[in-house]
Parts: sequence; C-alpha cells; structure tokens
Amino acid sequence: MVRSYCLSLCTKNGEFVGMDDDNKTDCVINDCCDACGCSAEIGTIITEGDDVYEYELQGEPAKVKEDSERFDAVARNVSKEVQIQHTDTINGEMLLRKVTLKFSCTAEKMIFQMRTGLV
Repeated sequence: MVRSYCLSLCTKNGEFVGMDDDNKTDCVINDCCDACGCSAEIGTIITEGDDVYEYELQGEPAKVKEDSERFDAVARNVSKEVQIQHTDTINGEMLLRKVTLKFSCTAEKMIFQMRTGLV
C-alpha cells in the first residue's frame, strides 16, 4: 500500500477554514481525506518543471500594452530572473499579445497566478 500525506483544503459551512493539525491525514493516494470532502496530493499541485505560464491579451493596442506591462511588473516582483517573451499580432485595429513567462520554479509561477488572478 502506498501512503502519502495529503494537503487538505477544509471548509465548514461553505467557508474556507484552512488546514490545522486536526485536519492532517495520513491517507492512501486517490482516496484522500473523505472527512472533509476535498483534498489534493502535494505532488499534483507543485510539479517539478511546471514553471512556464502562457496567456493572451487582446484589444486596443494601448490597453493591451498597459495590461501586459502591469503583469510583467508583477512577474518581475515575484522573480528577478523571470524570462518574459511577447509575440504580437495586429489584426486591423486590434492587438493580440501572446505572453510566455518562464519562472525559476513552479512556486514562483503559482505566486504570480495568485497575485494576478490569472488562474
């Protein structure tokens, strides 16, 4: 039998209450935390090599560039080593900007996603 430690995201009355010592569970993979109803194994949340985030912005060129610069600033705040690549396509008066962010690790990518709401 394979045993693992599960990260339990517990709720009470529909509100997130977090994880405390009472909610820690030693459980079997794929059969986690029946008591609280939702859980995820740590390895499924943070995977080695999952450090690239891609997104697209489309609209008026000035607005797309403004939003892109704001997201770039957040990415640089998370990691000074982040590699940022923009690929622009103009279609009439609209700009489509594809952005690729390469972080140093998965945790940095997740922090960026949480700070920007791009999840």
